[in-house]
Amino acid sequence: HVGVTGTQLLLPDGERLYTENEEDASISVIDLPRRKLLGKIATPHPLAGIAISVDGRTIVAVDDAEPNLFLIDATTENIRTVPLQGFPKAAQIARYRDDFSLLAVSAVSCGVVSLIDPAFGEQTPIEVGSQPMDMAFRGDELLVACQGDGSVHVIDIPARKWKRSFQAGTGCESLGFF
Repeated sequence: HVGVTGTQLLLPDGERLYTENEEDASISVIDLPRRKLLGKIATPHPLAGIAISVDGRTIVAVDDAEPNLFLIDATTENIRTVPLQGFPKAAQIARYRDDFSLLAVSAVSCGVVSLIDPAFGEQTPIEVGSQPMDMAFRGDELLVACQGDGSVHVIDIPARKWKRSFQAGTGCESLGFF
């Protein structure tokens, strides 16, 4: 039995599972076919969320202490820190678009979501509602659930700007399309 907490991500080949261990400042690496913990990758600070690149080579870990992303090479476990532009406080969640052409990062602590290109060279921070959490991509839009004020904000991806918002209910935290 392998115990894990936090966000879990499966490599595209189905062989490895990564899970962020929020308070432990680490990511567990699990061999799924053997159901065995292979080890842990230590990170500089506790984590708030993770995502993984389309090729499975880069783990994107969200720093829970400072406004940074940790880009972790899945093979060497080397860590590169990328500061988040326009975030006065730490972020929360990272989500890739289905085609991996864009990464979105939200910050429950400061009402900001950012659109980041896959090479991490261009960042577009956008102000949204109170306490943005989960996000869902739909066509050329990103929908952001803001639990603090119960709003959902719609981001125009090609224009990289806020488009509109609507009320969904206080505590709105997760989004998904089926």
